[in-house]
Amino acid sequence: MRFSPSRLDGSWNWQYALHGLLGATFLLFLLGASEAYRALGYCLVIVLFYSWFKSPHKLLISGLSAEMVFVAIFPVFLVVMHMVAVGSVEFVKPMRHLIVAVAFTYAMYISLKTPRLELNSYLNYILGGVFLYAALQLVWVYGLHHKFGTTKNPHYLAQGCMLLLLLLGYCWGSMKTSQKWLAGGLSLCLFWLLINTLSRPAWIGFVVGLAVLAFFLSLRQKLILAGSFMLVSGFLLYTNLGHFADRVMDLCRNVSTEERVLIWHNMGQMLNANTPSEWLIGHGMTHFREHFKSYSEYHLRGIDFNSPHNFILELLYLHGGIGLLAALGVLTLIYIGLVRLYRRRISPRLVLLMLVMLSANIAFTSITLPFYTAYNLNIIAIVVGVMFALNDRAERLQSHHD
Repeated sequence: MRFSPSRLDGSWNWQYALHGLLGATFLLFLLGASEAYRALGYCLVIVLFYSWFKSPHKLLISGLSAEMVFVAIFPVFLVVMHMVAVGSVEFVKPMRHLIVAVAFTYAMYISLKTPRLELNSYLNYILGGVFLYAALQLVWVYGLHHKFGTTKNPHYLAQGCMLLLLLLGYCWGSMKTSQKWLAGGLSLCLFWLLINTLSRPAWIGFVVGLAVLAFFLSLRQKLILAGSFMLVSGFLLYTNLGHFADRVMDLCRNVSTEERVLIWHNMGQMLNANTPSEWLIGHGMTHFREHFKSYSEYHLRGIDFNSPHNFILELLYLHGGIGLLAALGVLTLIYIGLVRLYRRRISPRLVLLMLVMLSANIAFTSITLPFYTAYNLNIIAIVVGVMFALNDRAERLQSHHD
């Protein structure tokens, strides 16, 4: 069959191909295969651009309210803010991450806009992808003795484990018995890898995600979730598995001298040197690392950071008060949009997964990684793409009823 975007409504082959490309790109992203991930990400950009050019009337995002339009154009707003701050037109690395993130958003949108497929159709593929991820990480950690698996940072490995555990939890209710056995084994592997990363931010993100989930559950389900959480936490604290208890106690005893606290203090000193215009529009996307060296006490120890480990402080420095307020506004609009979809019962389980993943990932990345890292932008992009698609579906249902 000849590839043709104009046949989107007549064949599911395009949908399967797009989902395959999305899945492969996302898997390589989680594995830390940067070059391969970016190559597929750019392929995704080219395919989507070609598809839209050939058939824009079928692929154009429709049914967006005014606030959702603001969410859609936010990446452009960030680029403009950077150019205004630096006073020149330039292409910098964070913009590359933004381009791939926008491609993720659009790909998720059109993959859900085309004929709807049941989750059951993809369960084996999802389980296969998770199996491949877990197997490769275990081989790299225990076979090749790479402490952080295929990634370069324990937090990257922790993020992948955290997100895939949430994904398996979402799929659990649709699985057959044999699939549940496999998913259970994979969950144990991911849980073990997560524990051994010693990443406290990942656990914070996981707890935040569960707290958001609990908000939407019935009383009985809340009690089950709370009981399970206390049981697992008690087991980890009692056994000190993966030095869990040691890490918790160390944080409690030394919270005032924790690394992030000192970084935030130094960051406050750097912000105090802002001019009035810098308080408004910031310094641009790429100047933090060099500027922070003059204020960082860690620089004297030969350690430099590419972010302040705090999205609020980082956005305030990069894009000023205007950019920070815009980012917080966009995030608020995303949550409002998802909650509205949940209340309208538009794929409520999928919406709940997006709410939990978004909350867990923001809680994790906001105190760990730069705002413009792919590990932050891509997750937000996927959530927004799903939200746009479900919003479109809700508008069609409303029109049908009217």
